[in-house]
Amino acid sequence: MNVRSHQLLATFIAVACLTSSAHSQIKAAPLTSRSPEQQFPRISGLAPKIVQDQVNALLAKRESQDLDKRKECLDSGMPNSPQPTYDETIRTVYLSPHLLSIDVRASWTGCTSYPVVGMTEPLTIDLSKGAALNWRSFFIDGFFESRTAQGSPITQLYLHHADLTPECNAIVNKPLTEYILWLDSQTGLMIRPALPHATQSCSKLVSIPFSKIKEQVNPVLRRDLPASIRPANPSSQLP
Repeated sequence: MNVRSHQLLATFIAVACLTSSAHSQIKAAPLTSRSPEQQFPRISGLAPKIVQDQVNALLAKRESQDLDKRKECLDSGMPNSPQPTYDETIRTVYLSPHLLSIDVRASWTGCTSYPVVGMTEPLTIDLSKGAALNWRSFFIDGFFESRTAQGSPITQLYLHHADLTPECNAIVNKPLTEYILWLDSQTGLMIRPALPHATQSCSKLVSIPFSKIKEQVNPVLRRDLPASIRPANPSSQLP
């Protein structure tokens, strides 16, 4: 184990010692919401409380940003276009002692030069730090780094599961390709390339079972897979 892994292990052991009695009590609500009542969840039962407050502040900030984005779209509109529309769905899809993942999908028309359908804008939070997850710390060292003219190990993992056309394969299989990522307790790692609009047709969303990525996940976090969703109460789930 290298120095970086030792440091991560020490961090998570310290957090585990502080929160072990509260792990089974970590909850999120609401689990699902949608425009115009869009609302990001808030968590409860996480110790220490200062970290819980940091997580909830981050969720509140993102909620405010998305509401502002929706209002800006609906208030703007393009000349000679129909009334703008904006729809956002927010789903809490992964909750573990260390991680919270929220699947956010947004669609809009009339406020940009082209309509957008099902834009993925997820948020994954490191519950040990009260901050957005650094995905490079979730995976083993070097998983995002490419030492050849082709893509990194995460790109090769994606391509193995994506079944792209040869043309799209060539577009994605580059050293600098970045990814939109989140975790789903039912399906596994959700992943799609972050490509410009001109090549968006190659940005295929793929789910990879946790069993297929476990060896690539930082050993400190492997025990988190898979997680379970714990609603705060039955009414927090929308039909």
